[in-house]
Amino acid sequence: MDVPTEGLAPVIVDHVVEALRKIATSGTGLLLIEQNMTVATEVSDCILVMMNGAIALETNAKTLLSGQALQNGHLGVSAWG
Repeated sequence: MDVPTEGLAPVIVDHVVEALRKIATSGTGLLLIEQNMTVATEVSDCILVMMNGAIALETNAKTLLSGQALQNGHLGVSAWG
């Protein structure tokens, strides 16, 4: 899925996230391209960060969310909000 939450109202994003969780827990694999890191980390087991067309980081949601240095270095963010 390519950015399934783009342009959606927050309440609709919540419904999309719930549907993605159900799909993922049913055993069906998903490939999700998502710019909303909250969504990506809520529904993903494995996270790949691409920079300039190449994979720059492979990690999991817990590691990415707890690693301020990873966020700064690979995502250009200083805090999650």
